[in-house]
Amino acid sequence: QALAEENKALTIIYSGNTYGKAKPCPTWGSKSSGGLARRATIFKKVRNNEDFANKLFLAGGYEFNRPNQDNLNKEKSKKLLKVFKELNYDLGVLPRRQTDTFSGPEKKQIPEWIEQNDSIQTKTMDYQNHTVGILIFPSLKEQNTEKEFKKINRKIIQKAKSIRPQVNILLGISTWGNSRENKFLKNNPAVLDILLGSGRGPHITGNLFNKNQTVWARPLTKGKTLNQITIPEWPEKGEKITWQPNKNIMTNFIVLNNDIPADSEISAYLEGN
Repeated sequence: QALAEENKALTIIYSGNTYGKAKPCPTWGSKSSGGLARRATIFKKVRNNEDFANKLFLAGGYEFNRPNQDNLNKEKSKKLLKVFKELNYDLGVLPRRQTDTFSGPEKKQIPEWIEQNDSIQTKTMDYQNHTVGILIFPSLKEQNTEKEFKKINRKIIQKAKSIRPQVNILLGISTWGNSRENKFLKNNPAVLDILLGSGRGPHITGNLFNKNQTVWARPLTKGKTLNQITIPEWPEKGEKITWQPNKNIMTNFIVLNNDIPADSEISAYLEGN
């Protein structure tokens, strides 16, 4: 759980599946985990740590609600919106059911968040002479047939291959859930370096697929953890790297437990003070 201390080329902090849980969730006894105020503390610690050469803060799906949840509480969502604005993610994903929760002016408060749709959306992040490419997977429907799913897979593969020569690291962000993400990784070539998942299913610190060429990570539900992925050296642009755990990539959970103090400003806002 400790934050890496040596200078690293890129440190990714990823969250998802928060389900709108702004405050810590009880675990046992007086212990609890999660909470956006604790998350803010970690974000500040990472941002202020000069040993992390470059930082990338990403939010996957279902930060405001559960999968397939409609009729969100508007007032609660607006409060969450302000907190996520303060967290200042580099990129976030709003799954389709979340996009109708906010008005146009409200969405402008978090311009870095992309509304998921039926297409594959791309984003690049530049760090001096290095580039991170991000593919945002399209939304899926419960009634998608296997044939339709395979067609979507092929489009992702084509898009990934087209952007690969331009980037040092290629990420995918998915809201598909564990089962579909697992099927995508098992049945397709290793076009992604890292897949960051969300939706139904278990959490994953960093599983390796496709002969160690893709790392798959998923957060614990209700915002209890953050995924941290640390890369000590940049791969060459256009190169498909083979990952070696604890050598050229480190993956771990940051558990937001009682040992992490809550950020006072976020706490005061959430308590309405």
